[in-house]
Amino acid sequence: ANGITQISCVNIEQTVDVQLVGFAKDGYPIYAYANEPADVDECGGRHAQTTEYPSGSYHYVASTTIATNVPKCLKGVAAINAFRFQ
Repeated sequence: ANGITQISCVNIEQTVDVQLVGFAKDGYPIYAYANEPADVDECGGRHAQTTEYPSGSYHYVASTTIATNVPKCLKGVAAINAFRFQ
């Protein structure tokens, strides 16, 4: 129905530690965890030190073994029309 005629699989190596994988729409980083920490909040995030943020920062946790791998909700506010041209 959607014109899909081929499927391909790619072997993606899973992280064995903690790795920055992107940023959520609200600007907070998303980290992939080999083992999900026990202290995540209702949005699937936590405040902790990381390689990129040695002083600590709030970030979302994406488990590499448990779906879903996206934040359940957003803690911050997404910027709307944040750019101004003069």
